[in-house]
Amino acid sequence: MKRYLISFLVILIASSHAQSQSHSFVGQNKFIIAWEVAFPSNDFISNESYSGGRIAYQKMVKENLSVGLGGSWNSFSEYVPVTTYQKPDGTGALTSDIVKEVYSFHSHLMLITTSKVAMH
Repeated sequence: MKRYLISFLVILIASSHAQSQSHSFVGQNKFIIAWEVAFPSNDFISNESYSGGRIAYQKMVKENLSVGLGGSWNSFSEYVPVTTYQKPDGTGALTSDIVKEVYSFHSHLMLITTSKVAMH
């Protein structure tokens, strides 16, 4: 639980800093490289992944409209020490250690609109 909380706080601080800096880039093309933390959504792997990233490009086509293309990846890995697995009917067993690995890649298209906000 502590790892999830620390990861959440790091992501929250990093995203709020990125959003506060993004106002100076309104109306410009953007090339984005980012580090991603991912959490598993099933029981196959129980550890979060700090081995991820994102890369994207956004091109302004109008003053308040940009289109873009991006991709992200993550890799999960977990070692399971030597364990004996019994067949359900009790007629055999297997003893082994296991390395569970999952690699994911996601690509996305972006259509982003912006509006000018009066700052006081």
